[in-house]
Amino acid sequence: DHRCPSGLRYFQTYAGKSVGRDPASACAGALERAKVGIHEAAHLAGMVMNGSLITEAGICGASEKTCQGYVNSSSTSHPALKAFEVLLGVACEIELRGVVDHADDDMHSARSFIGETRDLPDDVPQVLEIASEFFRAARRPINFTASWLLVCSSLNGRVCGRDLTAITDAARPHIMEIADRLQIKPRLRAIQQRRDEIERP
Repeated sequence: DHRCPSGLRYFQTYAGKSVGRDPASACAGALERAKVGIHEAAHLAGMVMNGSLITEAGICGASEKTCQGYVNSSSTSHPALKAFEVLLGVACEIELRGVVDHADDDMHSARSFIGETRDLPDDVPQVLEIASEFFRAARRPINFTASWLLVCSSLNGRVCGRDLTAITDAARPHIMEIADRLQIKPRLRAIQQRRDEIERP
C-alpha cells in the first residue's frame, strides 16, 4: 500500500533496494513480491500436505520484471500428488491475476506428470479444479506462509534451515485440517489409481 511508506520501505530495503523517488514503481515491485510470495507459499502448502521434505524457498528480485520464486523439495509422491503441488501455482495465478502467464512452467510440469498420452487421459483439468478449491479454502495459511517467507528471506532471497522449518511447522496443522476436510488426498489417490489400472498390463 503506497499510503504506508514505512511498510513499503521495509519490504524494499530488506530486498536490497530503497524506495527511491518513484513510489509508484516501488509499490508495484512490492506488490509483485507479495504475489510471488503467495504463489510459492501455495506450492509449499501442497508439499506440506504431501509430507515432502522442503529444503529451501526463495523470492528473488524486487521489481515487477525481475521478481521470481522457487521452492525446493524432495518427494516420492505419486504423479497425481506431484501434479497437485505444481498446479497450486496455476490456481494461484488464476485467482490473483486471472491468467496463467506466470505459471507456464507449472502447467508444463503438470502435463508431464498426468497429461494425456497414447494410453492415458488428460487429468490436468480435474487436478487443477481440486487445486483451485484447496487454494481458495487455504488462503489464510497460504497468506501466513507467504508473509513469513517474505519477512525471513535473506538479502539473496533465500529461506532455509530453522526459519523454513518454523514456517512450515506453524502452517502444517491448518493446511492438514483443510486438506482433510476437503478430502484432497483421497480424491487425488483415486485419480492415480485409475491411471495405474489403465497402465497395468
